[in-house]
Amino acid sequence: MEGTIPAEVALALGKMYFEGVGTEKDLVKAKVYLEQSADAEYVEAIFLMGRLLDETGDSEANNWYQRAADKGSADAQEAI
Repeated sequence: MEGTIPAEVALALGKMYFEGVGTEKDLVKAKVYLEQSADAEYVEAIFLMGRLLDETGDSEANNWYQRAADKGSADAQEAI
């Protein structure tokens, strides 16, 4: 991805690609955008990174869930 976009836009794009809403599901693109938003400490993006990694069988998912839970995400607390 060239340049950066606002974190809230990255979150929206990441969700669209992750869920396949308005576009084809693309986990590679979803991860790029969600990581950018998570780097800006968007809790929803941190939680969705956990879900994305969980869906692909990546053991790092729990670290992302824990990070989101530590920031108050009830969804992440349930996922742990």
